[in-house]
Amino acid sequence: MASPLHLTVLMLLSSLTLTFCANCDSYRDCTSCSAASTWKYWWRLDCQWCPLDRRCHTWLSQYTPCLSRMNIDEPDQCPVEHNEGTYDANQAYTNVLLSAAAYGQDTQQCLTKIYPAGNIAVQHIIAVRCDSFYSDYDECIAFTAVSSSQKTIYIAFRGSVTSEQIVDQVLSALILQSNSFKIGGTVVDYFDDAHDSLYPCVKGQVQRLRMRYPDYKVMVTGHSLGGALASLAAAALVYDGVVDSANIELYTFGMPRVGDKEYALNFDRLVWNSWNVVNYRDIVPHTPFCHLFGCNKPWDGPFHGKGEIYYSNNGTMSVNTPYTVCRENEDNKCSNGAVSSDPCYDLSSCIWFHLNYFNVRVWLHCNSTLGTTALPSPWSHKLPRQCKAFPN
Repeated sequence: MASPLHLTVLMLLSSLTLTFCANCDSYRDCTSCSAASTWKYWWRLDCQWCPLDRRCHTWLSQYTPCLSRMNIDEPDQCPVEHNEGTYDANQAYTNVLLSAAAYGQDTQQCLTKIYPAGNIAVQHIIAVRCDSFYSDYDECIAFTAVSSSQKTIYIAFRGSVTSEQIVDQVLSALILQSNSFKIGGTVVDYFDDAHDSLYPCVKGQVQRLRMRYPDYKVMVTGHSLGGALASLAAAALVYDGVVDSANIELYTFGMPRVGDKEYALNFDRLVWNSWNVVNYRDIVPHTPFCHLFGCNKPWDGPFHGKGEIYYSNNGTMSVNTPYTVCRENEDNKCSNGAVSSDPCYDLSSCIWFHLNYFNVRVWLHCNSTLGTTALPSPWSHKLPRQCKAFPN
């Protein structure tokens, strides 16, 4: 527990930086910010650029999400600007359908039925047993597909299909158990373990497809848990040199927070064209919680990467619905602000927003369209603990 003296010092520093921050706030880019200082009477404070909210702050500011080691105070430390691409609502809708197909028992039949215009040929189903400390048996599933008309290699990850798998994730997040990840930073233990189980086969299949289709772009997608696994896979594929940053795109839907601030920062540097779509008051993107004092304070905790696309139209979504491209990694003008001002006391409503994207009930869409079982179900036989790629 902090001592009274420690709290007093922090309050004084906060008041000082609040007084001076207005000058630093006027700088809109890293180079001009990190070269600037602000004066008040005999005080001189340097301005620092925070790459997580892409804003200029005063030294020792308590109104920044960046940890002290992340702040940039010299122009030569500023990152190289890259073409981050443009969010495409039609592409997002395509990826919702692919994410829905990942929940289905017959992926190709589902895709042909729900998206005939896509001309998407499923290549392999990648499956593995990925249970953790609570469940006796969890499954993690992904599939690869190719569209010659769109010149795209797709990788789609399935979300949770059993209550036990959801409990596994919740418990992993609540006890704040995390593992180091290869790109830097730490990620939630359950997500990391599931990624480690699936990724060897995902990587191998993408390498083979890249050799056959070297001029195709790579699109990675997933809903909920599938979004978390898609995020980790996209970062790992770039880090391992399988795909370069300019040739990979990521669309996730209702994705939870995957890793800490260090992971989010490194993810942003690797995956330039990344879009995390959030439907109004969907609660899952706000789990696990950032920190007791909120997301945008200089303390570590779970944190999203950049690229939130926020649909605020009370859950009504289509390719023509207005949306907000959120500037900051955890932008209070977007879904953070919606959940803060209107908390999910009506949990069923917030869960409804999570299950429905672009008027598609993602986890049930294939089964209801094909008229098969009411709920997604595990495979008919037990999966091995090492991933396997099954031809479609």
